[in-house]
Amino acid sequence: RGRRPRVLLYVTAGLLLIAGFTLESFAWLASGRFLTAIVVSAYLLKVLRIYRMPAPKTWHVRFLFLSFYFIMAGLWLHLLLPDYEVMALHLLFMGVFSLITLSIATRVVVSHCGFEDLWNRNLPVVLVFGVSFLIALALRVGADLYPEAYFELLALAAGFWFAGALAWGAFFI
Repeated sequence: RGRRPRVLLYVTAGLLLIAGFTLESFAWLASGRFLTAIVVSAYLLKVLRIYRMPAPKTWHVRFLFLSFYFIMAGLWLHLLLPDYEVMALHLLFMGVFSLITLSIATRVVVSHCGFEDLWNRNLPVVLVFGVSFLIALALRVGADLYPEAYFELLALAAGFWFAGALAWGAFFI
């Protein structure tokens, strides 16, 4: 009984996202992107309430929450600055999926390997991978803004991203 409104909310949001993706695929780019951005933003703000930082003030939780803001920024930039579509998508992929993946992977690794106490601590390796990914993201965005240094900035971005992923992997392996 108490689940019905929540299920209805999720089904409606899912259908609206499918509608947004469908509109975009049929060349109604602005309409599809607007619908996607508004649905995702509403969910993050109303349901997840990302404007309220959760109680644990650990690096992995902060990076996870930062990635939620990158989701909104990437989707809105994708809509509002179509000339910078690649940059907006890299904001999503590098700023969101990298941070979310390794933040959640940190949780999975420590809980499944019996190191639950690590979840409640600020691990230096988490700071290393988070800052490395953010530097990589800034360099990747900079590549679109400074085309005269495009390939150099891409190479630096890849290096910082790889260094962060390598630090994470070395620590948890």
